[in-house]
Amino acid sequence: MDCCYRHDDVGCQFSVPENELIKFSDKHWCKFHLPMKDDMNQSPKALWNEQDVNSFNSLLMGNGPFVEMKSTNGPRLDGVIRDLKGVVFPGDVGWGDRVVADFSDAEFHGNFNLFPQT
Repeated sequence: MDCCYRHDDVGCQFSVPENELIKFSDKHWCKFHLPMKDDMNQSPKALWNEQDVNSFNSLLMGNGPFVEMKSTNGPRLDGVIRDLKGVVFPGDVGWGDRVVADFSDAEFHGNFNLFPQT
C-alpha cells in the first residue's frame, strides 16, 4: 500500500513504510501529503504542536531518508532540487539556508519564509 497522493498522474515521491501511513478520510496518506482536513473533519496533522511541525520541516530540508532529490537543468546551488510537490505544510516554514525546491501543488498553512532574519 502506498500514499494515495496523486497529481498529474504522478504518485507520492516519498519512500514511507506502509506502517507509517496515516488513514484519514478512508484513504492512506504519508505524513507529507496528509491534508489538514476533509469536508467534515480535521486530520491528525491539524493537531500537531510546534515541535511536531519543526520536526516535519527538518525532515524535509535535511538530507534525511525521506527527502527525494532530482537533478535539474535550471538554476541550482548544489546540483539538486528538492521534490516537495504536494507537501502540506501544517505551520510556519522558515529555513536559514537557501533552498531550491519544487513546491508545485504544495499547501502552506502558516507563514512561509525561505530567507528568515537571523
